[in-house]
Amino acid sequence: MLSKEQISRHVWGDFRANEAIEKLVSRLRRKVDSDPGEPALIHTRRGFGYWLGGAG
Repeated sequence: MLSKEQISRHVWGDFRANEAIEKLVSRLRRKVDSDPGEPALIHTRRGFGYWLGGAG
């Protein structure tokens, strides 16, 4: 699981606004989680961050 801050520092080298990360994750979801017959790849745990893979 990665926090918004961890993602921001890895992508841009510094911390950006939470909204930038939310927009990035939203765009990624539209691309990788577009098939309704498949389980979601990107998951959110509010207050903690994001993870890829199975639910858990």
